[in-house]
Amino acid sequence: MEGEDFVSIRIGAIVLGIGALSLLAGCSKEVKADAKMEEQVVKEDMKVEAWGEVEGTIIKEIYVDFPATVEAIKVKEGQIVKKGEELVLLNYEPYKQSILMKEKEATLESITAEAKLTEATGQVKNIAALNEELSLLEKRLTDGQDPEILSIESELTTIRQQLEDLEEDYKVQTALLEVGGSSSKIIKGIETQKTTLQTQIDTLEAKKSTLVKEKTLELEKLKAEIANAKDGLSTTEKGNNAMVQTSALKDEIGNLEISMMRDKFQKSYIKDNAIITDIESAIISKINVVEGSRVGEQSGSVLRLIDQNSLKITAHVPEEFIKSVAIGSEVEIVPYADKTISLPGKVTAIAGEAVKENGETVIDIEVTPDEVSPYLQAGYGVDVFIG
Repeated sequence: MEGEDFVSIRIGAIVLGIGALSLLAGCSKEVKADAKMEEQVVKEDMKVEAWGEVEGTIIKEIYVDFPATVEAIKVKEGQIVKKGEELVLLNYEPYKQSILMKEKEATLESITAEAKLTEATGQVKNIAALNEELSLLEKRLTDGQDPEILSIESELTTIRQQLEDLEEDYKVQTALLEVGGSSSKIIKGIETQKTTLQTQIDTLEAKKSTLVKEKTLELEKLKAEIANAKDGLSTTEKGNNAMVQTSALKDEIGNLEISMMRDKFQKSYIKDNAIITDIESAIISKINVVEGSRVGEQSGSVLRLIDQNSLKITAHVPEEFIKSVAIGSEVEIVPYADKTISLPGKVTAIAGEAVKENGETVIDIEVTPDEVSPYLQAGYGVDVFIG
């Protein structure tokens, strides 16, 4: 009986054990199912969280490299300014006056040099005119084109033709006289005319000869005048060449100095007596002067501006989550300045190497905000949620 009872107890224990195992197996399946569902929910809602700071990628240092005094500062550090807005007022009247003085000095040097050059140029022009006159006279004599000589030759041609005509007439009248067809009076009249014409020819030929001699003498005088003019030019050039060159060089140096001085305030950020913003929207990052400061006499900048449109966020992503980040990923930016707001943005760059940040291995990413916000300024901290 006792043996039967023992067997019954074992069988009951086994049945209870099997029931317990079945119950545990059922519970285990339910737990696994719940865990799997929870994991799916986590995966669907999971975002990679990173932290970082706002940085300006375009920083502009404003320099003044001419002597001036700061009269007024019209902005404060951290202030946002728009293009054309006045930042600092300057007084640089003494510098302008020094430019004006140099301009007058350059003008004086230019006048002096020009006077010397004009003196030599006048002599050169005179020699050129004399040479031209000489060439013309020589050509006229050589080619027989002198107007006065041509006039005499024209008269000679006419008179010689008249004399030839008289000779023919004389022959005819002489022949007629022999047959009684003429008279001695007619013959004598023709002879008188012939003599008159010949006298005119002799006079004109003598005049022509004298004129040729005069023209030749005029040529010689002109040649001597040209030679003297050349000697005078040579003397002038030797005496004035160094002076002219020195004056011209001083004039050139003066103009270069003036140009360099003017270029110093021909800047996009200088208008009249003010330093202005030449960026569409900028942040005053640093002011390095106070009212009364002298600028242009040291190497430091007057102001530092950050282009507000160049603001980027450098965020630090833990190494184990970088695989979930890609260029172009949408992000939510939560600024520390106001954690109640969320601003959209995109991942625009991922660093190629990891760095240590507070003992943790992280990869830096660049995030570009989609919009400008007063809570995203250079140096501000942010949290970034990616995905």
